[in-house]
Amino acid sequence: MAGKFEIETSNSLLKFRKKKEKKFFINLIYSYFQSKNNFTILNSLANTSLQMMYFWCMELILKQPINKPACICILFDRVIDSEKLNSSWLKHKEYFFLLTFEIDNSNLDIILKQEELGLTHRYKNVSHFPDKLFRFLYNTKDSEVYNFCHITAYYDKHILAKASISRTNWVLKVERINVLKEK
Repeated sequence: MAGKFEIETSNSLLKFRKKKEKKFFINLIYSYFQSKNNFTILNSLANTSLQMMYFWCMELILKQPINKPACICILFDRVIDSEKLNSSWLKHKEYFFLLTFEIDNSNLDIILKQEELGLTHRYKNVSHFPDKLFRFLYNTKDSEVYNFCHITAYYDKHILAKASISRTNWVLKVERINVLKEK
């Protein structure tokens, strides 16, 4: 290739809040590679970019309400995603879940697991603030139970997601939290 073009694949560049931003990114890649007449790379990048449009933007929200268990929430950018993902698990509210934070540099994966029922889900590349996470874990280290929930944002308010069919609140009880830090 005549010019040098680097695409940084850090998670911060691949997360977009609006579809307009996603489309702009795809059009930018298209226009660059069309100008260089390299259609093989163009097609592979276009497929990857289209797949990215279906990934959810997720953010970790930590809350410590008074007289309630501490709450670990996943903020979704779309209501339908927050309602549908693992909504069948809500019928197992009487069971306690295990939550694992896997931290690798600035990436955070959250694994929600219920071993008795064989349920496991990995929330990949969740955006977060490491200092807030560690402060939250330190402040709540004596807690016996945590709430884990899906939420969405409506202007500047967080709204608890409801299961798409049963319309119950998307909240599960977490008994234990593990933190795995990669170096």
